[in-house]
Amino acid sequence: MTDHIGDPELTSGGEPEVSDTKVFQRDMMWINRADVFVAEVTNPSLGVGYEIAQAEQRGKPVLCLFRPGNVQRLSAMIAGNPALVVIHYTKIEELPDQINHFFSDL
Repeated sequence: MTDHIGDPELTSGGEPEVSDTKVFQRDMMWINRADVFVAEVTNPSLGVGYEIAQAEQRGKPVLCLFRPGNVQRLSAMIAGNPALVVIHYTKIEELPDQINHFFSDL
């Protein structure tokens, strides 16, 4: 998890004090440095979809976390991509074991 996601100052408006260019450059740097890419994909996001594609293009293992039951269904571009691992979960408590299993298989 990137540090800024856990920042209590971060709102649904994102990071208005950071330019779009800086966000792009920083996020691409994080993807380039990462060994593995993990994304929460329950709420559709063009940015997260772009980051997933960039990570996949760079040969990074990609884990997507999805909580069914929302109004939206998981994007077919995620669900149908055999290069991605998708974990469906209903409770956050289910994730540690499933995530550990993903990492042990790498």
